[in-house]
Amino acid sequence: MNKICKTVISQKGKVKLNVHSFLLVKECSVENTYYWSCEKKRSENCSDCAVTIFSNETHDLLAQIIQNNIASVDENLVSNMPSNDALHIRIKHIRSSEMPPQSQTLDEVNVPLLFQYTLKEELFLIRDSQVGLGQLYTIHAPVGLSENSQIFSLIYALMSTKSEELYMQLFQDLNNFVTENEFILRMLKIITNFEIAAINAS
Repeated sequence: MNKICKTVISQKGKVKLNVHSFLLVKECSVENTYYWSCEKKRSENCSDCAVTIFSNETHDLLAQIIQNNIASVDENLVSNMPSNDALHIRIKHIRSSEMPPQSQTLDEVNVPLLFQYTLKEELFLIRDSQVGLGQLYTIHAPVGLSENSQIFSLIYALMSTKSEELYMQLFQDLNNFVTENEFILRMLKIITNFEIAAINAS
């Protein structure tokens, strides 16, 4: 997986997190989990934040894994090695075999307690439903100043069907949440796939 963030040292010697050229400072840490907030949180009332989890496991790029291992192979054996494409497929297969299976129902979805609450100790899950899992619907939006904004997944909805009624209910719940929390939406346009039910509901 490509790295989208890295740590940098400030002029005062403090560690900052660089996410697509946005700098965040460490708020707190719990075991291997670090909570970061925008360095302009106080000066410009910026509410951007990030959570990083330190892992002892390596998540090197596939090309790095192949290059590092081929460098240690005897020159006489290199010509007998599988192609880079075949090695990529093999590495992906090994990684996916170590991952847990995808959930088929909501009962199988286990969200760790750490991810159930925001930094303000509010429930992350706005609404819950005891229905079968039909799809994971995500809503993306730009975050940051217009010239430096990046698109992030902001809303995740587990939906039982792809009906127009369910999309309307989802959008209504989101509007209610925005109103209750006095957020300001600046939607100039909505881009969606060719799902007629979602288009009609929006």
